[in-house]
Amino acid sequence: MEWRQNQVEQKRKHSSFLAYGMYALALMIMGTNGVLVSHISITSSQIVLMRTLIGGFLLTGLVFLRGGFNKDSVRSERIPLLLGGAILGELRSRKDNSGGKDEDSYHTT
Repeated sequence: MEWRQNQVEQKRKHSSFLAYGMYALALMIMGTNGVLVSHISITSSQIVLMRTLIGGFLLTGLVFLRGGFNKDSVRSERIPLLLGGAILGELRSRKDNSGGKDEDSYHTT
């Protein structure tokens, strides 16, 4: 019994260490994003398009590698998903109509 508890504790520590490592990696990637994008000579909209396409393909591949998704779960969560999408779209359109500089744009001219 004690051996099993030690094994569970070691697994928990390993999982926590892995989570912190992934978090640190994500922070480093996001920290270098602005520096890298500022040296690319394409427009902000082209950068956004490429990021969207690459992310979409990667996420689609990940979903298929993990065996797809549960359609029943999506159906049961339909209303919150639609409301969340509508709210995000409205927030984005308000930001675009405000006339301010886009905060997500790292491209310098």
